[in-house]
Amino acid sequence: MKGRVEKNENLAKEIEKEKKKQEFEEKRVLLEKKARKIIKIFSLVFLILTSFFYYTRFLEPSMLLVSEIRIENAKVPASLSGLKLLHFSDLHYKTTTNEAFLIKLVDSVNALKPDIIVFTGDLLESEVSYTKEDYQVLTEKLSELACTISKYYVKGEEDYENDGIIEIIMKDAGFILLDNLHDTIYGTVDEKIQIYGLGIQGKNDFHQEETFQEFTPDVFSIALFHEPDSIDKLANYPVDIALSGHSHNNQLQIPLIHSLLKKEGATAYLNGHYILSNTHLFVNSGLGTDNGLKLRFLSFPTLNFYRFVRPN
Repeated sequence: MKGRVEKNENLAKEIEKEKKKQEFEEKRVLLEKKARKIIKIFSLVFLILTSFFYYTRFLEPSMLLVSEIRIENAKVPASLSGLKLLHFSDLHYKTTTNEAFLIKLVDSVNALKPDIIVFTGDLLESEVSYTKEDYQVLTEKLSELACTISKYYVKGEEDYENDGIIEIIMKDAGFILLDNLHDTIYGTVDEKIQIYGLGIQGKNDFHQEETFQEFTPDVFSIALFHEPDSIDKLANYPVDIALSGHSHNNQLQIPLIHSLLKKEGATAYLNGHYILSNTHLFVNSGLGTDNGLKLRFLSFPTLNFYRFVRPN
């Protein structure tokens, strides 16, 4: 009798042991499934973040879009109707722009066959160390930008850090400095367009009264300046077209981060087209990157290409 009881107890222990073994195996399988799921999630997140970084660091900054804009205005002289102007800004050479990008820039601009080319500042980047070869490449490629009338530029805040070399590069590339100056583009029969340029407010180099001494409201006019918020200083000089840069469209179009990247001088007017009274302000998103952040997301490097047309 005792042997049977002992035998049953041993059998019960074996069954309990087997049950625990099965429960352990089930837990192990479940943990493995959870681990594989976690690994898949982390792998997916890593892949998404890596792809996002690669896109924002290498793909989008190397793109170059063209935004074509038709401007109809009765003040455009008949002999200058159809005038084509190419606007680019904020190259910040050697941030995310290099010689290959310059070649793309030249090809894109020259394919449009502009009459006028304007650059609204920040050619170089103060945090980048440049070589003599860099300056030579930059001068050579900017020289290849072709137009039928003239090339103009105004300085951005970064350009004041490298003032001397900037003026040498741009002069050798055929650009005319318009900081606090103006020029006249003539058509036929004394018809004309006025183009004005201004410096930087933060550098005490924004002298609108001096620049607009000969301003005539009934002559079609274009103003160039780097910081878009400077448009508010021109209330007494209602130019028809104002062109600026500086904002980079905040570079990253991501909630919160986008707001944190607002730049002084571009808080009210960030990017795109604004109409203020009779003035059309266009803010170019720039070509390079700034703030030490070599990333762009939904803020494509863009050339603005305008046609100024007299209505029929």
